[in-house]
This record gives sequence, structure tokens and C-alpha cells, in this order.
Amino acid sequence: MPYKDPAMAKEHRRRYYRENKDRWKTPDGLWRNPYANNVERRREVARNWYHRNKEWVRERDKKKRQQRREKYQDGQCPICNKVTNLVRDHHHASGVEREHICPACNLVIGHAYESPEILRAAADYLEKHNGRC
Repeated sequence: MPYKDPAMAKEHRRRYYRENKDRWKTPDGLWRNPYANNVERRREVARNWYHRNKEWVRERDKKKRQQRREKYQDGQCPICNKVTNLVRDHHHASGVEREHICPACNLVIGHAYESPEILRAAADYLEKHNGRC
């Protein structure tokens, strides 16, 4: 009995469960499904499902990450403003995720040990020697 109103559908499910509780649970409160109360069996079923569908799960996750990236940044690096494939940047000490940046900018930050002082010194160096080569 499909309902267009989600609240009506929820109420219908609750009422059906109340009226048919004995079909789903035993008198001592356990589920009638033989695997529902067996944690090891549930883990095994989940593990088997994942191994059968591993490629699908990876593709789904990859698409979700790409959509999230495009939604917030339009595929543009916040440092160099290039539109390219972006990678997830994170703070190595704490693991806190930052924005998505291009691979080149990610390497620059990584090689500078995430130190603003080193990056400022590098910028000063480049400005000092700009045009001398």
C-alpha cells in the first residue's frame, strides 16, 4: 500500500509492526530470522557482499567524491586557480581534512613540511631573484 505522504507510510509501517510483532520476534524478544541475532554471521554476509560488489562500491564512492569536489569548488584549485583533477589535502599531524587542491600544489605543501614560514621564505626567495636568470 504505497503512500505519497511519508508520514502516512511511516505510521502504516508502525501499525503493521505492532499488529504483527509475533511474526517477527519470538516471545523472549529475539528476531525470528536465524541470522539476525548472530553477529558473526551478519559480518560474514556483509563481507561476502562487499567482495562480490567491490568494484561497484569503489566506483560509487569515487563518483560521490567527484560530485562533492565539483559542488564546492567547480574543479578549481584554491591556490593556483587551475581547473584540473583535484586531490584531497589533509593535515598530516592531526588528519583533519582541508580543501581539495591540485596535485602540484599538494606536492609543494608536502615538500615544505606544511610550514607557512618555509613557503613565505620560498616566495621571498623567488621575488628576490625574479628575472635574474
